[in-house]
Formats: sequence, C-alpha cells, structure tokens
Amino acid sequence: MKKGMLSFTIAVVMVVSLFSGLGIVVRAETLGGFDISGSSDGYSYANGILTISKEGDYTLKNASSETSDRIEITAPTGTVNLNLAGINIKTSSDKLSGIKITGDANVKIVSKDNTENNISVQSNAAGIEKKNSDNSNLEFTCEHKSEQRHSCSDTCGKLFIISDLSSVGIGGVTDRGEKDGNDCSNIR
Repeated sequence: MKKGMLSFTIAVVMVVSLFSGLGIVVRAETLGGFDISGSSDGYSYANGILTISKEGDYTLKNASSETSDRIEITAPTGTVNLNLAGINIKTSSDKLSGIKITGDANVKIVSKDNTENNISVQSNAAGIEKKNSDNSNLEFTCEHKSEQRHSCSDTCGKLFIISDLSSVGIGGVTDRGEKDGNDCSNIR
C-alpha cells in the first residue's frame, strides 16, 4: 500500500512539475452551471456565459441536472479541444445558441465515453453556432477516433441537439438570430 501511494505521489509531482515548468496551470472548478477543468487562464464566466478564450484542452460537465448557461469560444488561434462529459444546456430565450464559436481557433468537440450531452435551443438560434471562416474547422468525434479500427458503440459518448423548426442544429445564424442568413463552413 505504501509503495503504491509513493508511486502515485511521485507521478503527481512529475506532472505538476512538467506543467509548472511550461507555465501551464490547470484548474478544476464550478462556474455557473458547469464544472470545468483546463488551462486556468483560458476561460472565464460572466452573465451566464462560460467563455473559452485560449487554445487548450477543456473538460465540461453540468454542475446540476440542467443549465441555461451557454458556452462561447473566442480563441483566436490554435485548437480548442472541448471534451463534453455530461452537459445539459437548455437556453432560456430565443436567439441564444448553446455553444457559439466566434474565434478563428479550430474546435474539436469530443463526447466522452458513457456520457450523454444535450443542447436544447429555442427559436432563431443554433445548438452549436459557428461563424463562417476558412481559417477554422469544427470537428465532432468520440474519444477513440485516433484508434485504428475503432467503430463507435453504445459506450461512446453521445451528443444530441434539440431545436424547433425555426432553429438549426449546427450552423450559422444571422446577427438578428435568423437561421437562413450567415453561411457556415468547415464542419466535419
């Protein structure tokens, strides 16, 4: 038992030393309706919006069963890996997208194993809204995409987007919130 605990302690110290040496501080906390972990200077929360402003790996799950809080990704460059580990967003009014991507960073949304992730929006919004940009991609995947011969099964994470007829699941909306407006590109 003591030998195992010593090995664990050494491993933790090595990881902390590595991140400290790189100037990266990872934290986990509850902000609004979400539990989030990721680079400590890469996200903030205000007025019901969790903003991710820097590239990096972020893991999100709901702090309670449902939230009307939303996510906005404003990172200007690099790649944002958004790991969904059980979110349930239900927007509170029209023209509010669940996840809104306004920066030019590439965004990879990963549904973590054995999780169900739900985004429900009302009129004139998108479940996941992406600005039209040739400089960035939006990619959806499970945790095992990079594994050879992986075939998704019931244990892979799931992402459901629920919208009414005046909304879009994934795509662009106009500044006025209309679904038939702005183009949206580079989604895979």
